[in-house]
Parts: sequence; C-alpha cells; structure tokens
Amino acid sequence: MLLHPGLLTAAIRSPSINCTGASRLRFSSTIPIPHQAEQSPKSTEETIQKAEAIKEKDEQRDIESTTGEIDRKAREGIFYFDNIYPVVPGRFLFASYLLSIALGLTEKRVTKIIQKHAFPPEFPIKLTQLIPRYKDGGAFGKFEISADAPNVSQEDAEACIYSYLKDHDYRPIFNPFRRMRVFGVKGVPWIEDLKRSNSTKVRVVFDGEDLSQESLYKVLRRYGTIIDIESPPPGAKDLPRSAIVEFAVRRDACTARNCVNSLTVNNTKIHIVYIPSEKAGAFKKAIVDHPRISIPVILALLATLAVLIFEPIRTWFIKKKVCGSHGLEKYQLYRYLVRLKRDTMSTLNRYLHFSASAQARFEDLWTARQESVGTLQQWIEENVNTFIVVNGPRGSGKNELVSKFALSDRKNVITIDCESLSKARNDTSFVKAASSQLGYFPVFPWMKNITTFVDLIVQGLTGQKTGLSESNETQFKSMLNTTVTALKEVALENYDPNDSEVRLTEESYLQLHSEVKPVVVIKHFLNEVPSADTNDFIYKYLADFASVLVQTNAAHVIFVSNDTSFDKTLSISLPNQLFKILTIGDADPQSAKNFVMQQIIEANKTTEIFEEGTNEKVVLAEPKLSDFPNLDEALRPLGGRMTDLQTFARRIMSGEPPMMASKDLVRQSASEILQMFLLKANPDWTREQVWVIIKMLAELEKKSNDNRASGSSGGWFRGGNDKKNKNHAEPRVTLPTLPFSDLLCTPCFKTIQQQDALVALQHSEMIALIMDNGRPSAIKAGKPLYQAAFKALVADPELKAMMETQLLEKLITTENGKITKFEEELLSLSNLPKRWEINERIDYLSSKLSISQGKIMDYEDKIASYADFVKEFKKQQVAGK
Repeated sequence: MLLHPGLLTAAIRSPSINCTGASRLRFSSTIPIPHQAEQSPKSTEETIQKAEAIKEKDEQRDIESTTGEIDRKAREGIFYFDNIYPVVPGRFLFASYLLSIALGLTEKRVTKIIQKHAFPPEFPIKLTQLIPRYKDGGAFGKFEISADAPNVSQEDAEACIYSYLKDHDYRPIFNPFRRMRVFGVKGVPWIEDLKRSNSTKVRVVFDGEDLSQESLYKVLRRYGTIIDIESPPPGAKDLPRSAIVEFAVRRDACTARNCVNSLTVNNTKIHIVYIPSEKAGAFKKAIVDHPRISIPVILALLATLAVLIFEPIRTWFIKKKVCGSHGLEKYQLYRYLVRLKRDTMSTLNRYLHFSASAQARFEDLWTARQESVGTLQQWIEENVNTFIVVNGPRGSGKNELVSKFALSDRKNVITIDCESLSKARNDTSFVKAASSQLGYFPVFPWMKNITTFVDLIVQGLTGQKTGLSESNETQFKSMLNTTVTALKEVALENYDPNDSEVRLTEESYLQLHSEVKPVVVIKHFLNEVPSADTNDFIYKYLADFASVLVQTNAAHVIFVSNDTSFDKTLSISLPNQLFKILTIGDADPQSAKNFVMQQIIEANKTTEIFEEGTNEKVVLAEPKLSDFPNLDEALRPLGGRMTDLQTFARRIMSGEPPMMASKDLVRQSASEILQMFLLKANPDWTREQVWVIIKMLAELEKKSNDNRASGSSGGWFRGGNDKKNKNHAEPRVTLPTLPFSDLLCTPCFKTIQQQDALVALQHSEMIALIMDNGRPSAIKAGKPLYQAAFKALVADPELKAMMETQLLEKLITTENGKITKFEEELLSLSNLPKRWEINERIDYLSSKLSISQGKIMDYEDKIASYADFVKEFKKQQVAGK
C-alpha cells in the first residue's frame, strides 16, 4: 500500500498511531469545541489566559455569524464533512434542525464521530471548532496542527485525515447507502443564512476571464458526478459572466460550493451560487401557468379526500339517528340510567303534584281510525310494494296516527319534515335543518360563503367555474344519497350470506325479513305552495329518494300529505309504481262525540284537587254525557275534524258551555276567513272570487238542509276520491259540494287564469277540490267549521252588502270594457262602404251592446238597493239601542 509522503513522515514521528474505532452520530449547537480538559489554574495568570482564550473564541464565533467568513491562523486548516445531517428540501431550515435533534445529532456526538472516524488519535492535529451547515447536510471543521510538530504541513494533515476516514468510514442512520466524506476547503467558505434553497444546479460566476469547461470540470469533479456544464454565450454582454454546472446529487453540489467558493483559478476568482430547482417551483408554476387544468385537479383531489374522511363518519351518524337508542340497549349502564330517569320523574310527579298530560292510547281512537292503523301496520308487514301514501285534510290527525299509533313500537324509524325544509329562508338554515333531520354530521354551512368567494376568484382567473361552491339542491341530494347507504347498512346489519343452508342474497333476505327494514316517514309532503321563497326542489328529490329505497327494497316509505294531487309529483319518480293510499278523513258524528267525551274524561283523571287545609286529594266524579246538554247540536258545525274537536274539548274542560264553545269557534273561523281572504289583498285571488265561493257554498248548504228536511239526499257528497281507495277510506262528515260547472258559469271564474285561483285557495285550505279522473268535479269547504263560518259571513247584512257592492262594481267595469270594444268595432264598420254583408255583424254588436247596457243598469239598481238596505239596517240598529 502506497502512503502519502506527509502521512509517512507523520507516521515515522508518531509510530503509535491507532486508526480503529466505532461511532454513533449526534448533534448540538454551533459553539466552539473546547480543548481537552486541563488541570485547574493555580494562579491568577493562568485564569486570565484562559479567559482571554474564551473571549477570542467568542469573538471568532461573532465574526462567523455576522460576516459569513471563517477566520483561520497560519497553522489552522478547514475541512468540510458532508452527509452528517439530514437535509429537508426547500427552505425549511428549522425543520432540518429539529430532525437532527430528533435523531440525536448533538454537537458532542457529532464531534466524537468526526474525531473517531477522521482524526488519528496519535497524529499531532486536533479539532478545535465545528460549524454545522444544516441545509447543506454537512459541517465545517477547523483543525489546528500542534506546535510540537513543526514539520507537519496542512497538506500532510489533509492526506492523513482523508486516508484515515477512508479506512474507518461512517454511514449515518438516515442515509446508510452514502458514507461521510471529507474535503479540504480550498476557497473562502461563505457561512450565510439567506433564505435560499440548495439544488443540483449551481451558477459559477467569473470574476475575471472566462474559464473553460475543462478547467471547471477539473476543479469541481472531485466533489461528485457532473451531468452537464453550460458555458456562457460568447457574444453575451450581460455581466457578470457565468457558467452553469449541474451535479447528479444535491449534496455534491453543496459540497462543491462550500469547498471552492471564492477560489482563484488561472487568475480568475469564482463565486458559486445555487440556481433554484425547477422541481421546487413546478407545482406553483403549474397553478400559475395552467390554472384551468391544475385548479380543477386540486379541487377534485380535495373533494375526494373529504369524501374518504367524512362520508364514513356521516354514514355512522345517520345510522345512529335511524336506530336511536336501540343500539345502546345492550349496555347495562344505559338501561340503568333509563330506569333511574323513569323512577325519578315518577317520584317528582307524586310529591310535587305535577300533572302529566294524557298519553295517546289506541283505545281512544274511533273504530274507523283503529282500522286505518291496522291497515297501515299490515301493509308494512306484508313487505310487498311498501310505498304508502297517507292522505287527508289538514288537522285530520294523519301524523299522529302514523307516528304515535302505527309506528309506536317500530324500531329504526326516521322522520323527514318537509315543512321545516321548505320554510328555511337562507342556505345556512336549510343545511342545518336537513342535516338535523337526517342525522347528517358533520356539516360546514359556513364553507358555502368561502367556496363561493373562491369560485368567483377562480372564474376570474380561468374564465370558468370550478364547481367548488355547491347549491342547496346539490348538498341536499348528496345528503339523501348518503342516507340511502346508511339505511341499506341498517337493514343488512344482521345479514350473513352463510347463515343458512340456502344461501340468501341481500334482496331475498330483505324480502323475507320485513322487520329489519327501516321506515322512512316523509310528512307535510306538498303542503306548501311552491314559490320563489320556498325550497320546492325538496319534493322532487324526496320522491327520487323514496324511489331508490323502494326499488332496492332497502326501507319502507310512508308519505303523509294534505295535497290530493300528490300522484303527479310521485309518478314522475315512480312511473310504474302502484301506490298504497290510505285516506284519513273526518270522524262521523257518533265517533266525534265519543272522542270529545274521552278527552274530557282523561283530563278529569289527571286533574288533582286538594281539600283546603289538607294534603288529601278530592276524587272528582267522572263526567257523563248528561252533564253536557246540546252536545250533539254543538258538534254539528265542527264536523269530525280532529284538531277542531280537540279545541272544542279544551274549551269545555275550561268550563265553557258546549253551545257557547261551538259558537265561539264559528265566530273565530269567520273572523279568520274575513281577515285572510276577504279584507287582505292577495295576488293569487281576488276578494270577489272568494266572496262568490263563500256565497254559493252557503246557499248550497241552505238547499241541502231543505232537502234533508224533506228526506232527500241530493246535494251531499262524502268527500274525497273514494273510488281509488274504497276499502280503506274513513267515513267523513258530509259537506255540501258545489259542482264545478256551476262555478264556471259565474263571471269571476270563466277564464283559465281566473280558475288558477282555486288551486291557490285549496293550498290555503279555504276550499277543497274534489277530483274525478284527474279533473276537478266539485268544490267544498276546506273543513266543516269553515262551512259554518261561510254561513255566518253571508248572514252578516253589512258584510254582504259591502261585498256584493264590490262584486257588482267589478261586473260593471267588466261590462263597460265590453261596450268599449263593441263601440270601437262599430266605429270601424261605419267607415266601410254600406253593403248588406256587414249588416248582420252590426246587428250582432248592437244586440251585445244592448245586453251589456241592460246588465249595467241592473247592477246599478242592485247597488242602490244595497245602499238603501244598509241605511235602513243602521237606523234599525240605532232604534234598537
């Protein structure tokens, strides 16, 4: 083995050199490394010398941190050790420092490693200072040649260290495939802390004449493999002139810069700076240069990430919403808490004399309604075509019948209230209402404002929308899709394809086990009139949602609606689906009376009266039918509408006589109709149209009463379309119905535009349209109490005179408009030559003009008679007073 001459001389002078050892790698701060421990100073002079040495080292450290240069004396040299610290790409210098600390690269540890692997123990040199270069992955090491070896030069020391490290190589744990290397610093290193990123490309700036590629290669190749050298253009006038050198490895470029920066080659000083890597700015450049491609891709990735993270969470919350507390019943602690709550509430009610409201019981329902509950439960258990529609007028108790009776013992029920969704007036309230009903969590309503702002910015940059901002329709549809997945998982929770000898498919399992399928109740469906202020899209999406559930056999679906034309909306989503319709109507007179008495009896049981001066209860006698005279007569205006019967029962329980309570309800309804429909202007109908309907229905009831007195049943109608659901329709209180053809004969409902008011009035529940084969055949009052209110309004002479006067004035205006058109056409005909062919048209227009004029005169006479009637009526009132 051939040795370097300097190494051989040093070996002769120090024959006991030992070049063996093992190492680990640690790191700390960049303070000067102290000499080997000396004995304690025994004099003041030694203490002063030591203090001066420390001061000198501190000053040296300040020079490095402020000037970027490493000061060295005559017998001092500088080495650069690479592959010592982990390198974090980019400008995250602090991250590289933290990573080094995490790997245990303290200053003492790194010093021991370098001394153990690079410095021969018996060689007359020692490491005096370590200067880390975190972002370059290496460190400068300053060494000093001992004064006892004046014949050892810096070249000898470099050769010895290089040879010793080669024989005792060190590979760090973070980069075991690359060993630590050492190089002598030939130039003037620049210890800068600028926010610059290192890279594989460096720019060699010439301070003097240009260097050839051969010269650059000769200087830089020893530090690592060079991929390319790009010389400056010959004719370029830009100063300073420079060449570009690309290394294969980033660490090699860092080593070259730290070792040969400010080196003079052929009378030319070279300065090396990093060229920012194009890869580091590729992402930013792609966004800036190609936003139409990069931004949608980024948003798609973010959306995919959000789905992967949040969708399973939302599905889990929806399942818990559907299952309710049933998933917790298996835990003993939950059962204990439920029992404790029940016992506590019972004790409070007993000692604090709280009176609980009467609970709904199946026995309280009349016979027809009990049959409806049984029918609904039977349809669910049959598990065939479980697409059910419960239809009936508002206030008939549809929702209570479904939730409190038909599904009271049913597990896995979820209810969607269309009313709260349609009345949400802003995006945030709608998202919160929908997520609350479905159990869809987490949601971020505030994100819509941010995404809308971002969408506008991107649209300004790229000229197209990103689709990041979602509308209420998109969000609601996404919620329903997630709900479908959750309901299917609930239904198949106990499904095991290998559980039986006959391996069942999911479809067969759900078909055989109807009890495992959840029940989705969609109430108040189509109750609101679609308008610009309502979220009417919810009806279409809920119909599609129900269609998917029924077709996949994942759940039972029950729609609860007041609208009789529900099939128009549902048929679009399920064109070939047969609906099971359960019509909920009003109670018959006997059932209504029994229901009111039952309500009074239950309230009497929960009422607690204590004897004065004692704590003993007074037992109240059970109310009897004989205690309420004229109850049948008082119930007649109310019919069998459940909400009105409950209000009537509460009035009686408060001590009001039945007849007075009935009259008060009629007066209240009449005032409601007067304020909402007759005195308040509405763009969907006119006051005259409302008055015509009220007057005709009131007059029709008078005729019906006359027919009933004579034993005839003409003019009465049972209500509803009983042809479609004859077996399951409840008996209804008969109300007088007005044929649709009679209404079309009036001047207020002749045109199609005028007939649109009937649909608006039906949604407002003032009237109800009777449909026959998809077309309106008759109309009736919205509820029995309204029919009595119509009669009371017509019986008011002043109101009748006022409304009839307004109606007649409207008709006069209409006839005057006709006369104006007749006169204009007659005037145009008078300008034509007199021929016999136009005489017939002139006669026709003249007769029409005469008829209209006769109507106007008749209307004016009626207006005058109404005015006289009002005056006479007021005189009688004054005289009566």
